[in-house]
Amino acid sequence: MYYELRVFPKGLDGKRLHGDRVRQLVAQAMDGRSVPLLFNRGDDGKTLQGKVGRWANGEEFGIAPHVVFGGGVGVVRVFGIGPAGVNCVRELAPQIAMAVAERTRAESGGTAAFRCETYSGRCRLAASGPRVYRLSRTLVAKADRDFPRDPAAFRAEVEKRFRRVIIGGLASQAERIAGVSRQNEDIEGLGTDDMLDLRLLSGRPVIVPLKTGCHGLVLEGGEFRINLDIVGPWYAGGLRSWGYGQIRVPYHPRREDVNVAPGSGGNL
Repeated sequence: MYYELRVFPKGLDGKRLHGDRVRQLVAQAMDGRSVPLLFNRGDDGKTLQGKVGRWANGEEFGIAPHVVFGGGVGVVRVFGIGPAGVNCVRELAPQIAMAVAERTRAESGGTAAFRCETYSGRCRLAASGPRVYRLSRTLVAKADRDFPRDPAAFRAEVEKRFRRVIIGGLASQAERIAGVSRQNEDIEGLGTDDMLDLRLLSGRPVIVPLKTGCHGLVLEGGEFRINLDIVGPWYAGGLRSWGYGQIRVPYHPRREDVNVAPGSGGNL
């Protein structure tokens, strides 16, 4: 399950925001309010951390966030994922909307007028034939080591890491939705790697500086094929709560070739 809040403050008209900026804006607007789960923190203020096992083979992945931030042109988007995330965003929606509108008014010098939209639905995985999906900017790995300089070796390393973050993102979010009982009719199809047949079709990997002070390997314009029907907002890779790695809805496959090459990028 998910619950999405969209806030359209007058002060953001015509301005494009990414998820990292939206998260920062909401944090500034909600300053002084004790809402740790909104920013995926515990009552002690520390980032929630932990591991979940992949259902098919027990491989471990980092836990999925309860709340994810996203943007667009003139809009602040906040997603609650799973029961705790849904309850958090639903309960805080009026406070978030008014606080963001007031914050953007203060920054722009205009009006605090705004409008809101809310959406809810199911996050679902089901075994299927091949489907092709697009990705927003996806943090594949922290660049704390040297990556191969040989183009073929670099491509192989990117593909290896990409497969892990996609499967890890799906497995950890499925755990978040289904809970420890793992009994949920919406979560099916996370079988073996051979069953999923996950393939990276295209994407531009770049090494970029991150706000954490380190560098990361980010895949831009990624497309992949997998034997899963993915419905609802799903995320993969690092910094998911900041809006990285959103899996887009399927569309008609265009190609089977892999087009991955080293690149360079600026600050995200």
